[in-house]
Amino acid sequence: MSPPLVAALLVVSVFVQAAPVCTEGIKAAPGKFCDNVADCAKFCACQCTFDKTKWKANVHNDGSTNCPGLPATGVGMIARDSGDLQDVPALAHITANPGVRATQDVIDGLRRLSAHLEGSQRGGTIRYAVFVRNCYRAHETDTVPECGFVLKAKYMLAKTDLTEEKRKYWEEKANPMNLGLAWPGRTPHSGGYACDLVLLDREGRDCFDWRAGVAGAPTCSIPAKQAAKIMVDEVTNAEVGGRRLAYEAWHFEWGPNAAGCQGDACNRWPITGKP
Repeated sequence: MSPPLVAALLVVSVFVQAAPVCTEGIKAAPGKFCDNVADCAKFCACQCTFDKTKWKANVHNDGSTNCPGLPATGVGMIARDSGDLQDVPALAHITANPGVRATQDVIDGLRRLSAHLEGSQRGGTIRYAVFVRNCYRAHETDTVPECGFVLKAKYMLAKTDLTEEKRKYWEEKANPMNLGLAWPGRTPHSGGYACDLVLLDREGRDCFDWRAGVAGAPTCSIPAKQAAKIMVDEVTNAEVGGRRLAYEAWHFEWGPNAAGCQGDACNRWPITGKP
């Protein structure tokens, strides 16, 4: 073996041995890259880059964080090109954003919902429809901004001149769960069994978003509390079979992995979007 080749192999060997391992969280919780502040700070710092010059305050995904090394698939993660995903079809009482895709379980649930809405609208005094903001989305869509918030907090907490008030503020922001988000990794959306649905009034206005009954949430001609209850009644009844995330007004799930409340169990108010 020639000396140049030996040297090259040694360089490769050293590189492989030195490459950081950033997916240890998956071992503890399948599909989750990390599930606590300390591990997420390590994971996100390893997998992602953070550019403080692109930081925009209170922006979900401001371009300051890039995570090229994230695994694309895993437990609870459907690949973007999976044959299990289909376009949400046109339905009589449901419209969707262009390009929204879902699994068969979710599409079947939306079909049942549209049929149930047909009965609700017959003779009803309040007119409404349902809009699908999104169903399936690859985990990176959520993981990158989640890591972005983690890395912003890590950057700020490394400062030595923070006041005690500011330190407590950023310690709270270091946990994505305190922001109405989740730990980086799989989500019901990446697993293909969740949709974000909004009730629309007769003028086509959103009656809420992920929040309901709190300042800043959209409102329509239907009172927010009534609109949220209408959605629960329409989606989580025995015929339609959906479940709602307890702390998000618009997150509904179908299929064997579906979790959440149904009917009167979805009685949290206001719905703030945080666990």
